Amino acid sequence: MTVRHLTLVHARAGQADALGRCLQDLLAPTLRLPGCVRFEIARLAEDPQCWRIEGSWRSATDLQAYFADPLLARVFDRALAEGCLDRLDCRGPF
Repeated sequence: MTVRHLTLVHARAGQADALGRCLQDLLAPTLRLPGCVRFEIARLAEDPQCWRIEGSWRSATDLQAYFADPLLARVFDRALAEGCLDRLDCRGPF
């Protein structure tokens, strides 16, 4: 059984494109992580200031390894440093 997570990442006003560029740095490396079944990043049509990150993992251990990976911290540190990140809304695992 896979474990899923969903994170909504909200940009500061007018910074959604910059936030999206930061988040795209997660895509390829995350797809190569052990246990990654699926990983997607998409801008919400109903709220263009918000990005959706959704992943499926082989196990809860694999999901925790993703959350502990330094790449995640680097990407969000960059988004904060560039002033494009407003807030995160994390949901899961489920």
